[in-house]
Amino acid sequence: MSNLLRRLRKLEAQLTDRNGLVPHTKPWCDYWNPRIKNLIAGETLDQKIPLEVIDALIHGAEIDGFDEQVRRYDEADQQTP
Repeated sequence: MSNLLRRLRKLEAQLTDRNGLVPHTKPWCDYWNPRIKNLIAGETLDQKIPLEVIDALIHGAEIDGFDEQVRRYDEADQQTP
């Protein structure tokens, strides 16, 4: 099972969104955080929101940085050899 999780994390790291960012990483959160805040403030976005962003919000990520989720993914990456 741990081999499967390691392989899955490796594949997830290779997947990027339309902007070339890996979902649930610090740069990805830094990119989407201000856009989500602007959307909540009533502004329109110049692009569609990826499902990964919606999933992160639904599963408890905070709008002001996705800090907890980023920490979980970073810790998982550090454990992978």
